[in-house]
Amino acid sequence: MRDRIHLVNRYERLRVVDPEQAKRKRVSIHERLRSIATQINDALNKLRRDSKLQSKIQPYIGMNK
Repeated sequence: MRDRIHLVNRYERLRVVDPEQAKRKRVSIHERLRSIATQINDALNKLRRDSKLQSKIQPYIGMNK
């Protein structure tokens, strides 16, 4: 989650400071964000397979059943 926030903040600053470079980096940033989302989803899917562990940590991550 922190990586995602950092990446978005970095892109937003780049848009202000150097709009042309932000345009060039936009595709790679979107690809990285998709990769992070995939990693998060994979981790959540693995967690769903272990109901004991899921019930222990679910309150901390706000994961829906």
